[in-house]
Amino acid sequence: MQPDELKALRKALGWRQGKLDAALGLSPGYVGKMERGQKPIEKRTALAVRYLALTGGVNEPAMVAVPRMKLGVQYDAD
Repeated sequence: MQPDELKALRKALGWRQGKLDAALGLSPGYVGKMERGQKPIEKRTALAVRYLALTGGVNEPAMVAVPRMKLGVQYDAD
């Protein structure tokens, strides 16, 4: 995902950067840094943003839990 796509998806949701920060469990201002290309957009972040865009942010979860992978073993998100 490129910074302009992240910004376009956030705007399509009608969300401010701070709301997306909170939904993704990121520190305040991190989405802005990703949108400006100052921070990398990790694959799990891109997937979570695309999920929110597809669902329209339905039920607006406090945080989108994306399971982490380690050495091919999937751990459930807490």
